[in-house]
Amino acid sequence: MVDAKPISSPAEAGSRLILSGDHLPDAHLYRSVVVVKRILRYLKGSLHDGLFLRPMSDSSLIAFSDVGWISNLDDSRSQHGFALFYGGNLISWFSRKQKVVARSRTEAEYRALALATTELIWVQ
Repeated sequence: MVDAKPISSPAEAGSRLILSGDHLPDAHLYRSVVVVKRILRYLKGSLHDGLFLRPMSDSSLIAFSDVGWISNLDDSRSQHGFALFYGGNLISWFSRKQKVVARSRTEAEYRALALATTELIWVQ
């Protein structure tokens, strides 16, 4: 991996992992290796990146949340996440698949908003 080409994103834009497809002797191991290699290439290309925290007179907490309804075609679960800012500085973020299948986009959005609100209350 020393000579690997760096990449600017840890995931391909628009890519989705699905369970169906070509059968490999150990598909889980193959997918794991592909993901790890991509993450290592991303880290190599972002060695000098970091979070810039600047002093701000505004001390408000602001949270943004979003959801991709039925983003996983294999189990119909949604991907959700949030970003939490303190005075314009990113201080917390989260992204993962929801634990249950939402019946509607509104329900998926509500679950994502509830998670962001929980984090917001905890930080306060």
